Amino acid sequence: MIAQLTHLRPKPGNVDRVIALLEEWGQATRDEASRPLYSFLCRDEDHLFLVSLHTDRESYATAASAGATWLERLMPLLVDGHGPTYHGPVLAQEGSVVANDMTFPAAIKIGPRLL
Repeated sequence: MIAQLTHLRPKPGNVDRVIALLEEWGQATRDEASRPLYSFLCRDEDHLFLVSLHTDRESYATAASAGATWLERLMPLLVDGHGPTYHGPVLAQEGSVVANDMTFPAAIKIGPRLL
């Protein structure tokens, strides 16, 4: 399984437009084989984080190339140097053991950020 983490930083005033575009993208491609198994969108103030899980490297590459036309609509809404995209193998899944002494939790609750 391949995980993808994308950091999106919309231009001021464009957070809702970016979220709407990502929702439209998800609806329009709902039945396409190139979609990831799961995708999650997280928001922290003016930053968005998109987490996707793909079955393997081939499905990740297919999804990345299939999204080119959507990216043309998305990129003008983001600040320059909006943030990187990382991808790589999933090292731990729910209930699995990491480093022989840590169990990956089923969910991590993150409260409000302290200022």
